Amino acid sequence: MRQTEQIYQSILHHLSLLPTDKLSDIDEYLRLLRLRNMTPEEKKANAEASSTFAGMWNDIEDEELALRLQEGKRATHEMFNKKVDFEL
Repeated sequence: MRQTEQIYQSILHHLSLLPTDKLSDIDEYLRLLRLRNMTPEEKKANAEASSTFAGMWNDIEDEELALRLQEGKRATHEMFNKKVDFEL
């Protein structure tokens, strides 16, 4: 367990050193890595869960959607622009 914790801390440390405009690239890479390692059963369950939400944005007004997207960007920026103190 200790080794896993050290790996997580190392990853978080490296992420904290990246400029925020690179975080979407890292996020996409991790998503693809996770998808590539899914079992066929997990892939099927993921596809079914995704299809449940496919049309949910159609019911939201454009202004509301824009506000939600803006809030998501603000929260992400705030989350990844904090000074992180790593004690390894």
